[in-house]
Amino acid sequence: MTGDLVGAVTAFALAIEMLPRLSWHGLPRPDQERLLLEWNGLAGEACAAAVEAGLPQRAVELLDAGRSILWEQQLNLRRDASTLAADRPDLASRLRDLCTSIRALEARSLTVDRLSARPRGQQPGSGGAGSSARMPLARRLDELIGEIRQVDGYSGFWRIPPFADLAAATEAGPVVLVNVSARRCDALIVRPGEVEVVPLPDLTLERADFALSRQLRVTGAMRGYARLSSRQRVRLAQELADLLGYLWRAIAAPVLERLGIAASDGGWPRLWWCPTGPLSLLPLHAAQTYDPVRGRDIGVTDHVISSYTPSLRALRTASGGHPAQTQDGPMLVVAADEAGGAAALTYLQHEVAQTLLATSRPVSVLAGREATRQAVSAGLHHHRWLHFAGHSLQDLRHPGHSRLRLADGDLTLLEIAALELRQAELAYLSSCEGGTGTQALPDEAVHLAAALQMAGFRHVVAAVWSIPDQSAAAMASAVYQRLEDSAGSAFDWTVAEAVQRAVRRLRSRYPPLTWAAYLHIGP
Repeated sequence: MTGDLVGAVTAFALAIEMLPRLSWHGLPRPDQERLLLEWNGLAGEACAAAVEAGLPQRAVELLDAGRSILWEQQLNLRRDASTLAADRPDLASRLRDLCTSIRALEARSLTVDRLSARPRGQQPGSGGAGSSARMPLARRLDELIGEIRQVDGYSGFWRIPPFADLAAATEAGPVVLVNVSARRCDALIVRPGEVEVVPLPDLTLERADFALSRQLRVTGAMRGYARLSSRQRVRLAQELADLLGYLWRAIAAPVLERLGIAASDGGWPRLWWCPTGPLSLLPLHAAQTYDPVRGRDIGVTDHVISSYTPSLRALRTASGGHPAQTQDGPMLVVAADEAGGAAALTYLQHEVAQTLLATSRPVSVLAGREATRQAVSAGLHHHRWLHFAGHSLQDLRHPGHSRLRLADGDLTLLEIAALELRQAELAYLSSCEGGTGTQALPDEAVHLAAALQMAGFRHVVAAVWSIPDQSAAAMASAVYQRLEDSAGSAFDWTVAEAVQRAVRRLRSRYPPLTWAAYLHIGP
């Protein structure tokens, strides 16, 4: 049986190495998504087979390689080629020129898509001159990558990173990969040089799907929360409480027990969650259950400072980017309360005022009609921090259409991801569904928070469902005040801890419908 499993793992590895070809960078984005959809869940099954074969490190490699394919392709086009330049400056120069040309073509394609009138149902980038120009460039890039891999020492160029490289991303704390498959479900605790497998017998693919369906019922109802009756709100709160209890019993409690982390009121260690499949849309960081001994709910927020990462590669990139800033650098505050057709946000001006009071750094404000697409896009290049207060929308069917609502139109997910913000540090999305992935491609992490990280922000704070604007103002104020009080501390640690403390503050005053939505992505 073990021999059969080893052979299966080898076959899975070959299939996963083909995924970037399926979502080839020469194809329009909708075609890439459609082709990946046909292989949804492949990485999870590969991981499960490797675990069962007694190959946990290989399981981590395959799971990481089979996720965030679309983002990884974009990151490859931006990666520094200085090492290659030292050995083969001719190849590095050609690579740099080709990547620049492809990125420029993609940016022009996004502009054309916005300005041109498309037939109903046609997706951005789905054909036309952009596609015909992109394919030759993509073919030349493929040929060049093949040429680079022939150079001594570069056979792994743009290929699946080995476990040792992936595990290097866990120096600040363990990363927990929660794998869901039809074969088995496990948590893989990754630390430098090692991986520990925690079987999760109470978690199955069917139960994960059912948990997601409950979550979607709650989040769907939250969009009209202000119109709900008291009885309906109580029912929603109970639905979410039951869901958080299941996540605690099936996933969080076994992981924390294996890590030997006890509940406390401060001094929490850090932990990164990297859920897969249906779990990618569920709030593992908010898992909790009622403790009759303590007489209150006890959960993940009492044990660790939770952060998320789409993959180990993404965490490694964010951790190894430009040096983290502490005091210097201005903030851009966008108060988009005049987005066409969107509901009024009663507490938006209060939130902006509280944000300005809570920070001593220079602040530029784009409010109302000043919060245009052009002004916001330009402002992002000159500010290290972004606070967006307004409406955002996650399109679960066409995630590339997810967007920030602005005064003169929408700034889409793909337009945000195309930006290159080399000094960006912290983006705070005080809006609805900024961290919500797509049900169709859960392992691709196609949401606004991931797009901001792709654009260059090391840290992103976002919500995974619609949030009441009164509590949104309280949350933002608490985060910025904590950052201000912690000036001079290690910035990467401070951002995650600020979110943790702000969430706990809301938790003491509001039900989980309010505070459980917030999460932190980054190092």
